[in-house]
Amino acid sequence: MTLDFSFKKYRDFCQIVVESEYSLLTLDEYFTLKKLPEKFIIIRHDVDDEPEYSLKMAQLERELNIKASYYFRTIGNVFKEDIIKEVKVLGHEVGYHYEVLDETCGDYPAAILLFKQNIETFRKICNVTTIAQHGSPLIGGLNATSLSGIYSIFKNLLSGKQVFTKHVNASIWEKYSFTDFGITGEAYLSMDFNDILYLSDTGMSWNNKYRMKDITQQSLLELKNMNIKNTNDIIDIVEKRKVNRICLLVHPDQWRDNFFDWIKWSVLKHFRKAGKMILRWFYKDT
Repeated sequence: MTLDFSFKKYRDFCQIVVESEYSLLTLDEYFTLKKLPEKFIIIRHDVDDEPEYSLKMAQLERELNIKASYYFRTIGNVFKEDIIKEVKVLGHEVGYHYEVLDETCGDYPAAILLFKQNIETFRKICNVTTIAQHGSPLIGGLNATSLSGIYSIFKNLLSGKQVFTKHVNASIWEKYSFTDFGITGEAYLSMDFNDILYLSDTGMSWNNKYRMKDITQQSLLELKNMNIKNTNDIIDIVEKRKVNRICLLVHPDQWRDNFFDWIKWSVLKHFRKAGKMILRWFYKDT
């Protein structure tokens, strides 16, 4: 049996997609096409950490003639120019995974200035026309994707440094307009989720209870009725054409191509999920 959240399982999914009746769209195509296909799938990748996995996934998709949309953060360990350029050369869309309100502690004028600077930095590498907010509850470069990352979180907590952020980065567009920066659409704000089934692998799980900020206006009851527990359930949806339009959020660093790496990540994900459940109390009471 193929392990879920392995590269082999992702290849199985991609193979089903290319053999299906669905068209494949990038986010930019979704926002700009005058007429959308009756059936389509959008594969969106948020590159939160370990960008090397995004390149491996982009290469896999290229082999199968799949084009996807990749959103890179601008923090140092993710913004790797050579990887971003290669993903673009492989035929994929590259976008900005912005977190400017988190980075400026909610200072809107500073945040929009930072957004402008980062877009200009991106466009020195490749054209960027779409964006997607980053939704981690952790501030700055903190992450819970490794034991060292978890150690850093607790170290900051014990020293009294800020660790968590409640800012929703997409809120910046309540004061400003992303079209002023040549952006055609935002992955959360510009899509019609009444028309598209949105699925996210956040927390190495298709269960939406582990999402913190990547929430859409889609009916949670609708998702519950779909009874999606694993990637095979999504494959079944595609094979049986249960819905016409799907947007799939896949984090490349949560899909592993090595068994021992997969075991390590699978153990770590349980600590991450427990931490997210605790964080819900933080968000509720502050």
